[in-house]
Amino acid sequence: SLLRSPEVVQFLQKQQQLLNQQVLEQRQQQFPGASI
Repeated sequence: SLLRSPEVVQFLQKQQQLLNQQVLEQRQQQFPGASI
């Protein structure tokens, strides 16, 4: 199936990393000086 193809897996992993980065940046902006 498509979900098993390496290309899709890499794409999904990249999307997850980008989302995680955005969330971390937003948290840092919302809570300056707070270590999470």
